[in-house]
Amino acid sequence: GLQRKGVTTVLLTAAVYCLSTLPTAVYYVGDNFVKETPPGVFHVQFHRFALNAILLNVVSNFYIYTLTLTCFREFLRSGARNVLSTLVRVCYRQVTTERSEGERLLA
Repeated sequence: GLQRKGVTTVLLTAAVYCLSTLPTAVYYVGDNFVKETPPGVFHVQFHRFALNAILLNVVSNFYIYTLTLTCFREFLRSGARNVLSTLVRVCYRQVTTERSEGERLLA
């Protein structure tokens, strides 16, 4: 039921968070032990990887919520419908305005 979906959402979100922040923790602990002059693989490439791994958490939350929470999917659908209807209304208004201006110029 609803409680099971909530637990699944929390567990997945927590697991991805831990996995995405682990490289950063390893980097900051290892920074004290790795002495590279000039900065090499650890201080350049691994540091870049660690910082980018954090983005995995941000991106995955959207997918976790979409897969596990029906109310989030409904929220996305309603938002998409609102955006689409507004876009259609604005485009229609622009087309009719351009058409009437064109007819006025031809007259």
